[in-house]
Amino acid sequence: PTRRSSDLDAQRADVEVVSSEPAVFDPLGLGGPAGGGGQDIDQAMQQSALWMSAKTGDVNGIAQAVSKGADVNHQYPEEGKASAIQCAALNGNSDAVAKLAELGANVNQEDQYKWTALHDAALNGHTDTVAKLVSLGANIDAQTDVEDEAPGAGLRTALSNAAMNGHTETVRKLVSLGAKLDAKQKDGWSSLHFAAKNG
Repeated sequence: PTRRSSDLDAQRADVEVVSSEPAVFDPLGLGGPAGGGGQDIDQAMQQSALWMSAKTGDVNGIAQAVSKGADVNHQYPEEGKASAIQCAALNGNSDAVAKLAELGANVNQEDQYKWTALHDAALNGHTDTVAKLVSLGANIDAQTDVEDEAPGAGLRTALSNAAMNGHTETVRKLVSLGAKLDAKQKDGWSSLHFAAKNG
């Protein structure tokens, strides 16, 4: 840019904006590039409402958000590509998990680290939610892939999550439902190792 000598020229230069891409209003980060199939603001608001309803266990809110266009299998970028069913499971909202599955949510959907809703429920010791997910077809021995964030911790299972955090009732439930006792993560640690280490 060149310096302008007159105030008028300077004023014109101040308001002249050149942009190669049109601005996109996307406060929730749920859309895409303009013209690239991104969501409109109404759908973005419904996706946000779905997440909050899953988090709080609001079954009616889940149904309402989906009826207004929310995608039950949407992966939320700001949440590590987790889905609403993972949010419900992490918070132990079994009724929300069941409602989301009824509306088409994939109980085995993985986030960016291959965690599933079952991993999340087991991590926090939500035994009823673990049982609900398995009854809905969750893969009881699904394994994670967190090597980039936690070297050696890849291939973790729901059972190892429960054992690591001392959730004895959840461990018992997973074992009774057929979880593999000898599954090991990449560094060789099993659920027994975690249980023994953490008392």
